[in-house]
Amino acid sequence: MRRKRFPHLRTALIAGLLLSAAAALLIWSAPHGAIVQQRERTLDALIQLRPVTVVPEIVVVDIDQQSESAAVGAPWSRAKTAELVAKLHATGVGAIAFDLVFSANCTSDAPENVALTAALRAA
Repeated sequence: MRRKRFPHLRTALIAGLLLSAAAALLIWSAPHGAIVQQRERTLDALIQLRPVTVVPEIVVVDIDQQSESAAVGAPWSRAKTAELVAKLHATGVGAIAFDLVFSANCTSDAPENVALTAALRAA
């Protein structure tokens, strides 16, 4: 008689596949906003687990959800970004970088776009 080496392996594999399929179905059927919000929470939690290396020459200005929600005329606008660039430039920063997507209202003659362009040129 042949003895099974891993008697519970088949059960564990089937259970894993079923759980994976259920999770995929849940993600697929969830509203897009819920998925994005959960992804942001997960990434924030993972980032907070990592030790922070302090470099005094580098300052990160983070526009978080609370700041975006508190902004008049939310979501965060190009005009707000232009104000931020002007304030950062006034403090004498050496460089400004963005990790933002400017995807709406992309006409170059829109007042917010003109203000942002001018602020970036001045900086």
